[in-house]
Amino acid sequence: TDITERKISEENNQMLLSLIETSDDFIGLATLEGNPIYLNTLGRKMVGLGAEEAMPNNIKDFFPEHYHDTILNEHMPNIFTKKRWNGEVQLKNFKTGDLIPIEMSGFLISDSIKNTPLALGIVATNITERKKAEDLLKKNEKYLDNIINNVGDPIFVKDEQSRLLLVNDAFCDIFNLSKENIIGKTLAENVAPEEMEMFLRIDKQVLSTGEENINEESLTIDGLDKKIISTKKSRFIDEKGNKFLIGIIRDISERKKVEVELEKHRNQLEELVKIRTEEVSLKNNELQRMNKLFVGRELKMKELKNIIKELKSKNEN
Repeated sequence: TDITERKISEENNQMLLSLIETSDDFIGLATLEGNPIYLNTLGRKMVGLGAEEAMPNNIKDFFPEHYHDTILNEHMPNIFTKKRWNGEVQLKNFKTGDLIPIEMSGFLISDSIKNTPLALGIVATNITERKKAEDLLKKNEKYLDNIINNVGDPIFVKDEQSRLLLVNDAFCDIFNLSKENIIGKTLAENVAPEEMEMFLRIDKQVLSTGEENINEESLTIDGLDKKIISTKKSRFIDEKGNKFLIGIIRDISERKKVEVELEKHRNQLEELVKIRTEEVSLKNNELQRMNKLFVGRELKMKELKNIIKELKSKNEN
């Protein structure tokens, strides 16, 4: 009997089994009723089962107890109706009791000829490190949020279309809007048209040239609340070449009011000094005139005394 095809099939099955056994993923098979019938080496290690240890009676037992109803009443029916279910869940380690975050795919294995379901397949990837990285990222984002939200000046980040990607609480306060109503928008409709035209023009200039820009400008919110602001904008390029605009706003309305008042007082002081100077000049001129009169009178008195003296001298002679 020619057994060539059988031998080839056996060799293929052996290679497939070797591939499954050396895989870095959790790979398992179960009956259509959910009874486990196979689990590869890494899968057993992940859930704390030795090579000869018996598996639990139902696949739901691989998961924490609070998740059993979801497995039986949601995910299993989805696999049968849609032929696949993907999602993130947690596996239970039978030895330590630890919960392992995984990204799992459950699917039907069907007869290639009759297309009838034969078994359930499960492939899962341990995403513990990814979850740690995500948690760290969330902590860093929260830390960053705490930092920028404690900055008194409005801070914002825009994309190349001038859409807002990140803002702090002070930015929300100056526009009287929540973050949900700001992120993804340019806020063009919230300010005067001429102001927005200037904002967008400077945005494009900074994104194009990379040169930092500091500009004093007016900001009118909803046509009512007008402020004078100083905005500093700079460009940031990430590792993928995406350009972002980073800006910080300082409300200088009060400072400008003080400057106007100081200028007003300075002008008043200069006018007062001018008036006083003119008065002093007039007094000085009058004093000089009076001094000349006094000096002239003194000279005349001296001359008169000399004349009297001469007359007396002649009379005596």
